[in-house]
Amino acid sequence: MALPHFRNIVTANSIAEPIYQNLFELTIDIPTIVQTNSTENRRLLLENATSIALNMTPDIESVSQRFKYSTRKYAATPQQTHIDFTIKFNVNQTDKKSVDVWALLKRWYDLAWNSQTGELHYKIDMMGQITAQLHDRTGEVIRRVDFVNCQIKSITGWEFDWNDSAAIVSVDANFVADYWNDTYFTTGA
Repeated sequence: MALPHFRNIVTANSIAEPIYQNLFELTIDIPTIVQTNSTENRRLLLENATSIALNMTPDIESVSQRFKYSTRKYAATPQQTHIDFTIKFNVNQTDKKSVDVWALLKRWYDLAWNSQTGELHYKIDMMGQITAQLHDRTGEVIRRVDFVNCQIKSITGWEFDWNDSAAIVSVDANFVADYWNDTYFTTGA
């Protein structure tokens, strides 16, 4: 039998391209109640969102059925159908000493609970939408995930340390969405 050779590798013969982790864009539509300029807000968050993990296939628990000492396993129905996810953001200051990205995220968070005033809002006032578009090297979208009815759950704090002179501030914003639309192409392989 002949040794494997690059000529008989399926992936090499189909001229497959890798998917690069840095080719994505996030469109974030924050709730109307906290928008100052929707186009500028969207652009500001798009340019400063640095990472997102798309864990769209959560573990499904299994249940057992028993007969004497033998067991059979079955996939159960999901325990939850919403999704939690995190986006990392750069935090920079403007020439006017404003930290716009963090302030925008904080205004969204304050809709759920404003620690300074105790103010609360209805869910309809707190919902936004986030769209992740993953594209190839030519800019063609190969997968799109729309997170629907998003609410912000938390923002990590700023960390400071005299021992790390090269570190810059970034924050993780944790979100929850009621559901998501995951669109991608397949050849049926």
